[in-house]
Amino acid sequence: MERALRCCLIATSVFGLLGAGGARADDRYDVARVSDQRGSLAVRGVEEDDYSYLERNSVLREGDVLWTDESGRAEIELERGSWLRLAEDTKVEFRRLGKSPELRLWSGSLYADLSDRVDGVLRVKTPVGDVDIKKDSVVRVDLSGEQSARVSVLNGGAEAFADKGESVRLGPGERLYLEADKVPGEIKRFDRSDLDGFDRYHRERVDYWLERPAPRELSDDVVGSRELRDYGSWVSVDNSTYWRPTVVDSGWRPYSNGYWSYMAGCGPTWIDYAPWGYTTCHYGRWMYRPVYGWLWAPGLIWGPAFVSWSTYGDYCGWAPLDPWGRPCYYGPGSFSSVNFIFDNRSWSFCRRDNFFYSRHHRNYGGGAFGNGGRYFHRAEDLVIDKSKFNLVHDVNREVGVPKERIRGPLLGKDGVAARDRVASEEHKLPGKRLDLIQKHFGDSPTRDLDKTRTSTGIERLQRSPGLALGKENVIQGDEAVRRTFGSGKTRTADNDVLPGFNKGNPPEPAVTMAPARVGQVSLVRQVGRETEIPTPTAIPPSGAATAA
Repeated sequence: MERALRCCLIATSVFGLLGAGGARADDRYDVARVSDQRGSLAVRGVEEDDYSYLERNSVLREGDVLWTDESGRAEIELERGSWLRLAEDTKVEFRRLGKSPELRLWSGSLYADLSDRVDGVLRVKTPVGDVDIKKDSVVRVDLSGEQSARVSVLNGGAEAFADKGESVRLGPGERLYLEADKVPGEIKRFDRSDLDGFDRYHRERVDYWLERPAPRELSDDVVGSRELRDYGSWVSVDNSTYWRPTVVDSGWRPYSNGYWSYMAGCGPTWIDYAPWGYTTCHYGRWMYRPVYGWLWAPGLIWGPAFVSWSTYGDYCGWAPLDPWGRPCYYGPGSFSSVNFIFDNRSWSFCRRDNFFYSRHHRNYGGGAFGNGGRYFHRAEDLVIDKSKFNLVHDVNREVGVPKERIRGPLLGKDGVAARDRVASEEHKLPGKRLDLIQKHFGDSPTRDLDKTRTSTGIERLQRSPGLALGKENVIQGDEAVRRTFGSGKTRTADNDVLPGFNKGNPPEPAVTMAPARVGQVSLVRQVGRETEIPTPTAIPPSGAATAA
């Protein structure tokens, strides 16, 4: 039963923050998704300057280190229908993602739930030995005591490598202990029905996904797409299939219910609060159609966000890209210029002072439309003056990037800083294990504890909405691009066309917009005849969805 849930949920590849000069064209995004989070989940990336908190739909990259606290548990969705589940008081380091991922388990316990479609094996390195977990397997690894680890295979198989002796292969229902400087212990059978709290959490998550099969409307699975069924419906428009959210307010638009996280190598990365928002904001594109409202056109290539950027006085703005790589619009819009039509329905704005350092996060009272200082604003709320509106080609260069790189909120809902919570977890590491960490990982066992002693001062900016950012807080120009991507080239919207859509502008419908409100969807009344827009007949498999 635990292996019945098998599909390729992600095929990450070359794609970027299009319309913003956002991503390197030669880079594959090997990422993972936080698909469930309970208690506290803290993170620090290799190039980040402080610890911050993660939540559902947060993005993980190679080099990230995660910590759960004494009441925390988390589920990480990997590519190709696989998951990692973390117990309380667990520290795990993502050394490699994508093909043949590799993790370091510093403390605690994890479940690896791998599909039969993964490439290679998942290697879990511990302070007392390594474990290679085969595809189509469910394996639990626990660090028990100061100098031992326990490997339990529920389904499939694994191979354990101790400090001494030959490697040992385990099958379903078999358990093995690894101990420092010893040959592997004897393989023993164990009762798979004897469950503790972490086992029950694992079973709960397996049942959750079993009740949500992969959408038949997609020719390949996409990370998070199983959760679309609970929040919308699939519709056919012009002989093509789209997904339509049915749980949003009439004034909703894509990329409006969440926050902007900064990630080195990605730039501004959207984190959506809605369970279904990961899929629709990191894959595919959006379009607005009469009667239907907002429609999501599926795609298979991951990106930090598919939006167009702008500046407007003290604000920066963004709008979802349509399948042809343009800011979404329908009909004549509010105003137009050469090769561009501005539609109030599509654009969201945030004051620049609150755009950086996740100051608009909901923990601080922002991240939703309203009149507060931290909130997002609709275009119609600002009454956009065409003469002051400017499209942005490269968001990192023109809008800027934060000088101190952090992933998200530094403060939890309880007011405890992520840095302090991590320090508490680091102090729990047993003394004898520290020496083993040095030996097996080749890293200082106090590496992360030492970093908790340095503060960036960003907490003050997040706590105080009235505190203006200075030039010392934001970097612009070439330095901002180098800080985000190194010396790599960036990608623009010129190549941003979904497979099956013709590059360039499609013929436009002749309509007169007369807004009306029906239920939860904002509709327009069509007066003229609608011209058919070319749409894809099928989404090709991931291997065919390559950069233009």
